[in-house]
Amino acid sequence: MADPPRASLSLLPHVVELDVAKTKSGQLPLEALPIGFIVESAKVVQVLEDQGVYVDIGVDGIRGFVHISRLSDQHVESLLPNSGPYKISSLHRGRITGYNPVDNLFLLSFEQRILDQPFFSLEDVEVGSKVEGTVEKIVERGVIIRLAEGITGWIPVEQSADVLPSSSKKNLGKNIIGWEKRFKEGSKIKCKVRQWVK
Repeated sequence: MADPPRASLSLLPHVVELDVAKTKSGQLPLEALPIGFIVESAKVVQVLEDQGVYVDIGVDGIRGFVHISRLSDQHVESLLPNSGPYKISSLHRGRITGYNPVDNLFLLSFEQRILDQPFFSLEDVEVGSKVEGTVEKIVERGVIIRLAEGITGWIPVEQSADVLPSSSKKNLGKNIIGWEKRFKEGSKIKCKVRQWVK
C-alpha cells in the first residue's frame, strides 16, 4: 500500500458513466470474442518490461493484455520493446482467457498448453460428442476423467462396464464385472458425453 494512501482513478468513459463498455460497432466485448476464442495474429503494440504486453486483437476500441507469466510455457524473465520474441509489432497466436470490464481489456495467453486445450469451458463440451480424456482418479462409485485443464468428467460405475442380468440398484457396484480393472490412473480413454453434471 502507498504511503500516504492514494486512490486509483479512471478517465475511461464507461467507468465514469458506470456503463458497460462496447466495441465501436456496438457489440459487447464477449460477443465479439468469447472466452476460449483463438486469435491467430495478436500484434504486440506495447511492452511493459516486467509485466507483459498489450496486443491488438482486431477488435476496434479494445486491446488485449498478456501477462508475462502467460507468454510461454517456459519462464520469461523480462521483455524488451525492440528485441526478442515479444517485441513491438511481433505477431503471436493467442487465446482469450478472460475479460476485465473495468479496464475494458481482453486477457490472453500465448502458452502452447492453453492453445492446445480441446475445451476451454464446460459449455465447449457438447452432449453427444466423442471425447478423449485422461483417467485422473478411480473412486468407489466411478472414474474421474480430465478432459482439459480445469474441466473434468465423471463416469459412474453403471456406465463403465457390462452389468450382470441379476443386478439391482442396491448392489450395482458388486454386480459389474471388474469395472475398476478397465482403468489405470494416467491412461487415455475415449468416451461419449452423456450429459452435463454441475
